[in-house]
Amino acid sequence: METRTRAVTLTKRCKIHGIDLPREGSLTERFRSAFPEARFDDEAGEWRIDWEKGHFAESNARIEAFFADQGAEIIHVDKC
Repeated sequence: METRTRAVTLTKRCKIHGIDLPREGSLTERFRSAFPEARFDDEAGEWRIDWEKGHFAESNARIEAFFADQGAEIIHVDKC
């Protein structure tokens, strides 16, 4: 497991979570396994997960729990 070497920024947008994570790497591999619905947006340079109205809190908590379990610091940015 990687040590806490960097922060991961979780950007909350209306209907999209943006995750500042490299396109490849061991943490990214674990992220992709845990969140197969995630896609990398080349233009934005971040991973994105869509969410449906009414499921934001559940999705956000799941993402936060994943990164906490990985020992990553989470920085929150709210743009919604």
